[in-house]
Amino acid sequence: KKLRIMHVHDNSGRGDEHKHPYYGILDWKKYAAALKEIGFDGVFSLETLPSAKLSDSLFLEGAAHLAHIVDEILA
Repeated sequence: KKLRIMHVHDNSGRGDEHKHPYYGILDWKKYAAALKEIGFDGVFSLETLPSAKLSDSLFLEGAAHLAHIVDEILA
């Protein structure tokens, strides 16, 4: 009941890499199940690091893909 904000990202286990969910080692299916189990309804704050080399259109495609990933986690 006290958990209001989740600050999340994935990594390879070697550092604070800020990868998109499913691009590292975290088991996101178990994570999503745990959120459902506790009835989490707070803020899901992603801290990911897109490549600065992306064109604007590729950045937007990546952002849309990330939104779909989050939708699946929180479904």
